[in-house]
Amino acid sequence: MKSLLHLGSILLLLLTWIIGSHVIGARLLPEPSAVALALVDEARSGALTFNLSATLLRVFAAFAIAMVLQRSSKSANLRANFARQISLAFYSAHTKITLVQKLMKAQTPIVT
Repeated sequence: MKSLLHLGSILLLLLTWIIGSHVIGARLLPEPSAVALALVDEARSGALTFNLSATLLRVFAAFAIAMVLQRSSKSANLRANFARQISLAFYSAHTKITLVQKLMKAQTPIVT
């Protein structure tokens, strides 16, 4: 029964998406099939991996900054190290993005 409810929810979401695409227009809300094709193309080209890793690194950097700010409000010792910790977080994120870019350039294209 629970699996039927889950399947029904997914089907309702897709149906609503398709109807919304026709009502609003494909330019503002593309159909699920168009989104799926674009996702596959991005995955094959390697752009999806690069963009996803860049996004996750930004999220990690924002989390690190939030943690530093939270800690710095509790301790005077951490306030003194605030700028150093933030610069290290951004340096680490930049280094990882550069590494991903180099790896993406070194990869051979996927032949379909």
